[in-house]
Amino acid sequence: MKLRDVVMGTTPEDLNSVKRIKSSIGFPYSNMEESITVARVLHSAGGIPLSREQIAGKLGTNSENSTFAARLGGARMFGLISPTENKVQLTDLGHNILSSDESQSQKARRDAFLSVDLYKKVVDHFRGKQLPSKDGLENVLVSFGVSERQKDKARTAFEKSAVFAGFFNEKRDRLVEPIIIPAWSDLPLINGPDPFPEPRDSATSEAKNTVQATEAPDDPLREPLIHGLLKRMPPIGTDWPLKDRIKWLKTLIGNLDAVYTNQNHPDDQIDLKIVNLLESTVR
Repeated sequence: MKLRDVVMGTTPEDLNSVKRIKSSIGFPYSNMEESITVARVLHSAGGIPLSREQIAGKLGTNSENSTFAARLGGARMFGLISPTENKVQLTDLGHNILSSDESQSQKARRDAFLSVDLYKKVVDHFRGKQLPSKDGLENVLVSFGVSERQKDKARTAFEKSAVFAGFFNEKRDRLVEPIIIPAWSDLPLINGPDPFPEPRDSATSEAKNTVQATEAPDDPLREPLIHGLLKRMPPIGTDWPLKDRIKWLKTLIGNLDAVYTNQNHPDDQIDLKIVNLLESTVR
């Protein structure tokens, strides 16, 4: 049955056919990883607005190509780009998702994923629940407004985007919000004594230099990523909420990975399950 014939019809069956053809809720046809290619072109051009034709040219295609159109639409739905006059510009989220700072990039991927209304509905719907089969997930997408004809495309783009944004658990049978380990500089500075205060007079400075001369150059307590975290610990005996301790601990794990190698123990991995369990208890 052609769409023209359906629209001209008057029977309930015909009207139902129209509903099956067109979705009532928007979703990206291109997954997040594919959509980022559009943001990357804009970023490589210095972040200046570009036309559709210019972006397509950089991707080795033309602006009428259906795959390019899907990627452009996906980048818009994920909040990575926005229109300006007859061109397209990179958003702050688009800049952040391409950041070399893994913490910032990971947070941007999470925010981009949840900016798609359909995806947020699915995450909320299955929060704390095991995911159904592919057919079951497609049924849920249809219940949220995806048409029968588009449910397979919608599910495929959703699953690939969820993997890229870190929303699947290890077994890929549940949706879990990714853990974002902040850089130590993002943690609030807690007022307290500096464990390594700067010298206040020449005598102290001379003494400090003498101590430093005998210290190993790779003293871990002098490493900024560790030193900075120690400065953000509250004074002994004061209140330190559990959720803030967990945030500090997760940051420490990330910083240790940055300053220490694990070459002699390639099979060892830091297990965050305990930290995740603690965090879930204080939400």
